[in-house]
Amino acid sequence: MSSPEPSSPHANLEEVAPVYSDGGRTGAAPPSRRSLQMAAVIIGGAAVLIVAAGLVTRAEENAELRDWTDAQAVPTVAVAPPGDVGSAATLNLPGRLEAYT
Repeated sequence: MSSPEPSSPHANLEEVAPVYSDGGRTGAAPPSRRSLQMAAVIIGGAAVLIVAAGLVTRAEENAELRDWTDAQAVPTVAVAPPGDVGSAATLNLPGRLEAYT
């Protein structure tokens, strides 16, 4: 035996499951639009703060790395100024230099 179908979609509203489930709490009202908007604003603000903190941290570390790289790029050498050594200094190379005969 089949049950007769209702003549309109709103005939048996008692048998339709509720759209909002209150999690087993009887008498609980659905969250208001204002409270949902407030939660969205708080979550959005927290997300903006997290992203801003990440960007600031990255910028600071980039500046530190740039300073360190600039410091490492400067060559550190000991320079001896040229002086007058007179005739005492000669350049002695191994071998002989003679004309071919």
